[in-house]
Amino acid sequence: NNAYRWAGETDVFEAMWAANKDDVFDIKKVVLRGFSMGGAGTWHIGLRHPLTFAAIGPGAGFTTTHGYIANFPKQPDYIEKCLRIYDAVGYAENVFNVPVFAYSGEKDKQKLAADLIEAKLKDFKEPHTFKHLVAPGLEHKQPAEWLAKLEAEYVKALETTRLDVPERYRFVTYDCDDRAHHNMWIIPVALSKLYERAVIDAKYSNGNGVVETVNVQTLSIPLAPRPAGWKTLVVDGQQIGQPKGRFPDLLEKVDGKWKVCNPKEDDLTKSSLSQGPIDHAFKDQFIVVKPTAKPWHEGPANFAEARYQEFAANWSRYFRGELATTKPKDPQAVYSRVLFGDPQSNPAIAKVLPKLPITWTKDELVVNGKKYDPKTHLPVLIYPDPDPNGRYVVINSGHTFREADLKGTNALLYPRLGDWAVLKAKPTKDDPAGFEVVAAGLFDADWKFEK
Repeated sequence: NNAYRWAGETDVFEAMWAANKDDVFDIKKVVLRGFSMGGAGTWHIGLRHPLTFAAIGPGAGFTTTHGYIANFPKQPDYIEKCLRIYDAVGYAENVFNVPVFAYSGEKDKQKLAADLIEAKLKDFKEPHTFKHLVAPGLEHKQPAEWLAKLEAEYVKALETTRLDVPERYRFVTYDCDDRAHHNMWIIPVALSKLYERAVIDAKYSNGNGVVETVNVQTLSIPLAPRPAGWKTLVVDGQQIGQPKGRFPDLLEKVDGKWKVCNPKEDDLTKSSLSQGPIDHAFKDQFIVVKPTAKPWHEGPANFAEARYQEFAANWSRYFRGELATTKPKDPQAVYSRVLFGDPQSNPAIAKVLPKLPITWTKDELVVNGKKYDPKTHLPVLIYPDPDPNGRYVVINSGHTFREADLKGTNALLYPRLGDWAVLKAKPTKDDPAGFEVVAAGLFDADWKFEK
C-alpha cells in the first residue's frame, strides 16, 4: 500500500530496467498503466517522468490531495509546498511529451482524477494527446471490454516512432528529480525557487538548439543523449559558446545571464542530487546507524529508539525490505546515512554535527535561532552529507508519514516535516513514538534556514 511513492516509485524503475537488462524489448515502447492505487501511481510517475514512457494509461486514482481526502484542511506552508511534488495535477502540461489514455467509471468518485487534469488542459494550446474514456453507468471497476479499448489506444500510440533525441520537449516540474530527465539533452538540475513551477522548453533542428526556461537556476548538458551535428545553442535568447570545441557540462544563471558553472566540492545548493524533503532520502540507497553509547538524556533517547523501531517495522511491512546497517560493498556507491540518537550516544552524529546548521549539546539545543530543552526535545532533519560517498545525512527520522497513513488511503503519504523539525515526545502505551511538532520547515536553496 505504498502507492508507488518514494521507494515504491524507485521499485517501478528498477523493475523496468531489470526486465530489460538484456535489451529484450524496445525501451522506447514502454507503456505505464494501472487502476485505482495503480492509477494514482501512473498519474504520479507518468506525468513527472513523461519522456520515459511511450504512453500512460491511468485508471481512476487521484491527482490532488486537496479535494480527494475528505475535509482535508489547509496545511502549514512547508507541507503545502511539498504537496506540489506529490500531486500529479501540477504536471498536467507534461502530456505534451507523452500520450495519456485515462479511464474512469461514470459513477466512480475517482473520476475526479482525470477530470482535474482535463480541466488543467482546457487552455493549454500546445499539441498533446489526452483521451478520457468513461464507462457509462460503472462505478469503481475496469472490466475486460474497457481494458481492450485501452489496449487498442496503446497499440496506436506505439505505431509512432519516438526519437532517441526529441526535436522538442516541454517539461514542467516543481523539483529536480533526476529520474525525470530520461531522453533530455539539456536538463534542469536546480531551480531558482524549489517547489515553484518551472518550465524548460527545448527545441532542436538543423544543428541548432534553442532553449527557453522559467524558474531554472542551473542547467546540465549530459554526455548522452546529445543531438548529432549540434552546432549552436541559445538559452533564453543568449548564445552559448563552445569552449574547447564542446558545450559546457553545466550552466548557471547569474544576474540574469547564463554562465559556465564550475561547482566546488563543498558548494551547498539544492539540486537533483540533494534537494529534500526528509522522505526523499529513502528513494535511493541508505544505511541506518544506531546509537552505541549511553545517551545524554533518557527521554529523548527512548523517543529516538521508538522512531527507529517504527521506521524499521513500516519499511519491512509496507516497502518490503530490511533496513541496511552496513556500507554498500561497492566503494563507488553513493548513499545516505540515517543516524539515530544524540551526539553522545552516536559517534556518527557527533562527527557530522559541526557541519549541520544546529547547535546541540547536553544542555542546549538551538534550531533556526531558537533554543529548546534537549532533555525533552529532539531535532529531526535532512542535510547534504559531507562524506565523499554521501548523499544525505538524516537525523532521527524515517518516513515522516506514519503507519496509520500507510494503513489508510494511499493519498496520505505526503511529507509531513519538510527538511527539518523539532519534536517533543508524547509517548503513549499504544504509540511509543508519538510526538508534538514544535517547529518545522524547509531550508532555502543554499540549505540554510529560510529568513
